[in-house]
Amino acid sequence: MANYGKQNRSLWIAIFLLALLNVSTWATIAIKSGYDEKKSMQTRQDSSAEFFGHYLKLNPSQLAELKRLSQDALNQFGACGREMQRLKSRIQEQFDAGDFEVDPLYDEVLQVHRRMRDVNYNYYIQLKRMCNEEQKARLDTLFLSTILPVGR
Repeated sequence: MANYGKQNRSLWIAIFLLALLNVSTWATIAIKSGYDEKKSMQTRQDSSAEFFGHYLKLNPSQLAELKRLSQDALNQFGACGREMQRLKSRIQEQFDAGDFEVDPLYDEVLQVHRRMRDVNYNYYIQLKRMCNEEQKARLDTLFLSTILPVGR
């Protein structure tokens, strides 16, 4: 039974490390791509506002509010990304020192993921609140089309 526990723990550590490697790979690609963070964030903000503005037929005041919401969300996502990078470094330091007890750090990673989920959720709730009834219906249709498979 003790051997099973060690194998199970080893598998969880391996899964965590692979997920961490995936995140760090994407972060490295983003950093090495030659875009500075401000330009990249501005591009993401503009493309999000442009898409929703066109799809929902937002008026100018709604577009201005959406740009503010997008900027706030991107700032919060940026903070989460920096926190993930800090945690990755701490985990690597522990592994380099031969300390494989990373459960507290893993819990912190989960907390950061929860914060990112909450930021995303709040962004879309605030977007929906600023819409009129017709726009809310279009937004609901968009969300349902991303959740349900095509043809349902």
